[in-house]
Amino acid sequence: MSFPAFRNGGIHLGDNPICVWQVVSVHPDSVKNTFDYLNHLGHCPHFIWNPYTGESFQCLDLSEAGRLFSREVNQAGRPCVQVAVLADRQAPFTDGPLEGWQELSGALRDVGVPPVWPKGPPSAQGGPGETLRGSPEAGHYAVNQLDNRYLGVGSIDIRKLTYAVPN
Repeated sequence: MSFPAFRNGGIHLGDNPICVWQVVSVHPDSVKNTFDYLNHLGHCPHFIWNPYTGESFQCLDLSEAGRLFSREVNQAGRPCVQVAVLADRQAPFTDGPLEGWQELSGALRDVGVPPVWPKGPPSAQGGPGETLRGSPEAGHYAVNQLDNRYLGVGSIDIRKLTYAVPN
């Protein structure tokens, strides 16, 4: 598969496979417009996903570090997969249909990200003064759980983001 001309964030430096989530609502109905916007800014997640339509785009190979967050977060896992979700933080995207989740979860499972949220369900804000130090445990995180300078995904229902067992 060929990938667009996004710049990657270098190599993965962490110890554990993680997935970091963020809601991006600049162009909430268009994966392509969100891709163009993030590319213009030089930011690059691995996936841009619309859970309402199932439309998604893989921007980088999972062996490369993304560029959506700070350098510490971008390289925090081995790999550190970044997902930009087209949604609204005030209306949890897990209340919707989660179209395309099985395909996305398969990619995450294939690179070893376990279906757990080590810091529990995300909230609308991060913790006071909370920033990433060291390599986080394997699993899923809203970006504000690792670095509170970022907005995360809101109060989603993590029980709905489980992996299907392959046949």
